[in-house]
Amino acid sequence: MKNFFFISGLPRSGSTLLCNILAQNNELFVSKATSGCHDVLFNVRNQWDKLIEHQAEGVDYEQLKESYRAY
Repeated sequence: MKNFFFISGLPRSGSTLLCNILAQNNELFVSKATSGCHDVLFNVRNQWDKLIEHQAEGVDYEQLKESYRAY
């Protein structure tokens, strides 16, 4: 069974260096691609209460948390 690990870090935090060090091991595969997942979640959070559908109901933070889990 394969194990998957995700590395996340803020800019200039050393996550790229960590990925480069791990990539030196032939038994590991390390992707150099950067994910835009954080940007998507950030935009969902910032735009949630601006949607007309949600303004009529009020902000339901439980629904927002469930949406985050779904993403």
